[in-house]
Amino acid sequence: MISSAQNLRFLVCVLLFFAGILALGSSQAEVKKHVALFVFGDSIYDPGNNNFLNLSITYKKNYPPYGETFFKFPTGRASDGLLIPDFIAVDAKLPLWKPYLAPEKHQFTNGANFAGGGSGVLPSTNPGTLNLEIQLSFFKEVASLLRQQLGDAEAEKLLRNAVYLSSNGGVDYFVLIGNHPNATEPLKREFVKLLLGNITNVVKEIYNMGGRKFAFQNVAPMGCLPSTKQQYNLKDNECLEALTELAVLHNNGLINATKELETQLSDFNFLIFDYYTTLLDRINDPMKYGFKVSDIGCCGSGIYRGTGCGIGQYDLCSNPNEYLFFDGGHPTEHGYSQLAELLWNTGETNVASTTPLSMKQLLEMEIEIEPPEIMNFSICEGSYEDI
Repeated sequence: MISSAQNLRFLVCVLLFFAGILALGSSQAEVKKHVALFVFGDSIYDPGNNNFLNLSITYKKNYPPYGETFFKFPTGRASDGLLIPDFIAVDAKLPLWKPYLAPEKHQFTNGANFAGGGSGVLPSTNPGTLNLEIQLSFFKEVASLLRQQLGDAEAEKLLRNAVYLSSNGGVDYFVLIGNHPNATEPLKREFVKLLLGNITNVVKEIYNMGGRKFAFQNVAPMGCLPSTKQQYNLKDNECLEALTELAVLHNNGLINATKELETQLSDFNFLIFDYYTTLLDRINDPMKYGFKVSDIGCCGSGIYRGTGCGIGQYDLCSNPNEYLFFDGGHPTEHGYSQLAELLWNTGETNVASTTPLSMKQLLEMEIEIEPPEIMNFSICEGSYEDI
């Protein structure tokens, strides 16, 4: 005969079971509708962190005409408006980036942008800037704050399902060629190996802290930028071979490095955005993509307007949307909008601009996490055969 106590225990167990299912389902739905984004990199991604550093004006973009198109004032971004991480934030329904170093309240559940103009992978590259090691230390501070605010379990969910977007290496290669214009083939290969090794170590540290989804932007066609053409007195259709070779070595090495990480780390998910090819296509055939000018900056001085945008005597175009580059090394908002769309969705016709995933797919991917112990089910253990 079934006692009232046994009936009560059975009812409690059923309620506990369904409460656990609902709690777990709720947490999974939350992950799907909100994913944090953490950004690492140089001036291509910097939303204005350099505004708060004691650096020379050449490392900062917090003066007109930078920011004139979207913000109507200079924010520190190296463009006339939004950058790639801004467009991705809009697509992901996140706020536009505030500099991590800005002395104001941050909502770190959305992520953070640690990028700084002129920063390299190596600490020896442009001392005083936010090298990758410093940016990693900032991320560690944020992760610690999230654990304090959310608790370990919720912070773990956020960090595991966040995307870690990075653009690193280009500045280091500019500095290398500046210091060693006749760098030998062995020196170039060793330097690329050193940089990729450092990047890999940072990825592993983020992984050990919970990160599982990584988006890598490869380096630009550095030898073909207006600033490079001007510095080395190149013709319209010329590119600096030394920088082009380093870019190719780095980008091929990045593919190999991510494949190796995939074999070493469980649940390591990634994409590589081919910034090199997508930007070079627009440099070589601007009209195809709606630009009138691709070899001269909208803003600057010199034959290619390659330097000095906003400083001293400089020229400024009337319509940045007609130009691929705003200054000697950074695209216009119009250029960035096209590149960000390729990163977010899919590649161009017959060309995969991201591999093996798009940013949209990576953000929507849900990493399985061992569910925390929601409630104590110990009272439900045992057999009910005697009921």
